[in-house]
Amino acid sequence: MVVRKHAKVDEAERARISAYRKALAEGRRATNAANYPEARAAFTEALKVRDEDPRAYAERGYAAYLEKSYGTAQDDLVR
Repeated sequence: MVVRKHAKVDEAERARISAYRKALAEGRRATNAANYPEARAAFTEALKVRDEDPRAYAERGYAAYLEKSYGTAQDDLVR
């Protein structure tokens, strides 16, 4: 059995995690409401916090696809 010790997270990192989660939630709400430009903007905000996050790229690409911005979608989805 592997026992993992949790690293201590300082207040700045907690704020970054919170901002990331908030941006993802906003992007998902906007995608569900078919507000794709707002969704893409929210996922871009998430990427400002975690610049190589595959989840944020995939969701931003999906929103671009639904908006029929196929080139933009491909850029995010094929990384």
